[in-house]
Formats: sequence, C-alpha cells, structure tokens
Amino acid sequence: MWLRVYAKTNRRVRFEVSFGRDAITAANGRRRLASRAALAALTEVLIGLASQRLTELFREVSPPLLATTQATTADLLRAIEASHPDRNIAALVLDGLRHFRRVVPDGNPELLAAVRKLKRQGVLRIVRRQQSWYGLSAKYQSALTNLIVLQD
Repeated sequence: MWLRVYAKTNRRVRFEVSFGRDAITAANGRRRLASRAALAALTEVLIGLASQRLTELFREVSPPLLATTQATTADLLRAIEASHPDRNIAALVLDGLRHFRRVVPDGNPELLAAVRKLKRQGVLRIVRRQQSWYGLSAKYQSALTNLIVLQD
C-alpha cells in the first residue's frame, strides 16, 4: 500500500492510497468477482483498509493536543466588561448568555461591536451565521455554568 500526498489546487490537498496487486488479492482471496455485489463488497474492504491507514498517518503527523484550560467566572466577567465602554452593552451580553446561552446583536451596532470584540478574543463563537447568533466558546462554557449556579 502506498500513500501519495500532493497539492491538487492552491486550496486543496489530495491524499491517494494505492494498493498493489498483492493487497487486492489478499483482500479478495484470489477469487474472480462474479457480480456487482462482490465488487461492492471488495471495494468496502479496500476503503476500510485505506481509511485505517490514513487515520494512523494523521495520528502520527498531527501535533500533540494542547491542554486547554477552562476560563474562570472572573475571566468571563472581566472579558465581557472590557468588551464595551458602556456598561449597559456589557450587561446585554451577559443577560443574553445567562438567559438564552447566546447573544443576538440584531439592529444594535454597539452590541455587535462588543460581540465581535469578544469573538476576536476567543470568548464567543458564531453559533448560527445566518441569524447572527453568538455563543460561548468551549473554554468559557463552564464559567457561565458556574455563574448561573452561583446566582440561583
């Protein structure tokens, strides 16, 4: 089995797994393919082998996962407070997150500016692009949960 990797375009990389005759013979057991069903079954086996090999390769070449630390409730509150000079805008962000787990800045350019700043800082992420919904990033989820529990 060979693996070829090359740039297909300036935005796409192609991974190609090539099997030699021996690999196909080993998967098929030296039988002739008598039907389309047999060909489909052999294809499934070869796809499984290729997928397994690519998974092993990706595991080897991937960088190690960085330990992501969770943000504290204080980190979340500081980030929201610093997102806009107007405390009312910061309060809108916090209220949206507390009550709906999202912020929707429709028709409010000040709120949109605050939300975009928080997104750039990694506090928020886009949940639904078409509806401009922003939710907390994974790092800040537990901070919001802790805040809600403290207030209840």
